[in-house]
Amino acid sequence: MPVAAILSGTPVWVWALFAFLLFRGIAALRAREMTPARMLVLPVIFLVWALAGMFFELVAWPAALAAFVVALAIGLAGGWANAARLPVATRDPVTGLVCRPGSATTLVLVLVGFVAKYVLSVALAMHANLGAQTGFAALFGGVSGLIDGAFWGGAALQFRQAFGYRAATI
Repeated sequence: MPVAAILSGTPVWVWALFAFLLFRGIAALRAREMTPARMLVLPVIFLVWALAGMFFELVAWPAALAAFVVALAIGLAGGWANAARLPVATRDPVTGLVCRPGSATTLVLVLVGFVAKYVLSVALAMHANLGAQTGFAALFGGVSGLIDGAFWGGAALQFRQAFGYRAATI
């Protein structure tokens, strides 16, 4: 199938999600203040997207879930370690807003995560039998877990820093 046909056959909501994720990734290049709840928007989006994909698109979802859990742990450690290299996140005690340092990490994670999930979803749409294959399901879950874990690991360390806990490194 030609690339143009794949791109034009992609639902509009996917492009809207990509635009939103890209916007958030670009915004993360500079230091910014945000509410603690807003810090969780991208990790939650990627978590819901991963779980929905595993449970609704894959017959071999147990393999995907197992790979997801293992990769999530690895991604958490990587996200934590990466965030530890950045300036410390702080919290304004008056407004309650968290000041997060600027970084390209979010933009890179958004791009890598979106492209990987898009390619896997296209492959699944073109070859529905892949959803029943353990190897494909494990790849799907593993990629999702790594990206999700990196988001959650970075956010966890920045929460720890901003709310006054001694920042530890892994």
